[in-house]
Amino acid sequence: MTDDITSEGKTTHDEKSSGLGKLESMSKEELIKVVKSQILLKKKLETKIFELTTSNTNFSQIEQELRKQIDDEQLNYSKLMIEFDENKIHQSKIEEELNVTRESLESFRLQNETLKTSCQNLRDEISNLDNKLSTVHSSFTNESQKSSSHFELLSKFISTTIECNNVGISDERSNDDVDDAFDIC
Repeated sequence: MTDDITSEGKTTHDEKSSGLGKLESMSKEELIKVVKSQILLKKKLETKIFELTTSNTNFSQIEQELRKQIDDEQLNYSKLMIEFDENKIHQSKIEEELNVTRESLESFRLQNETLKTSCQNLRDEISNLDNKLSTVHSSFTNESQKSSSHFELLSKFISTTIECNNVGISDERSNDDVDDAFDIC
């Protein structure tokens, strides 16, 4: 059994042994005063114990709340880390898609340039063909006009020949007359 040390540096056993001798030598009024002071001290100690118990309860509640907050924060941190990892994976996929899109865009640009060049070449070819067509049309028109004049001459020749033949058959003219008719032609 250990003896508690009082505020004066004495052990409680020393006080009990010396206190018993003092109590016997005290008067009734002094004993009442000592008892009242002991009761008052006991009430103060009980109040202090109650305050400390209440404080301890409050601290325990605060500690529990803080532990719960820590657990919640750790859970939240874990969720955020999972979300962060998922976002990194998602970002990586998006970067891959972006690279594929950039490559596709570059391919489309090259195709577009090729198509523009082809289109310009086709326009040039169409222009050349239009020029050739105009030349052919112009030649055709000239040939058609020549043909028309040749056709007229041929028609006149045929008409004259027919007339000459008709004249020779119906009149039985001499060969000289037929020769004269051909000379006309």
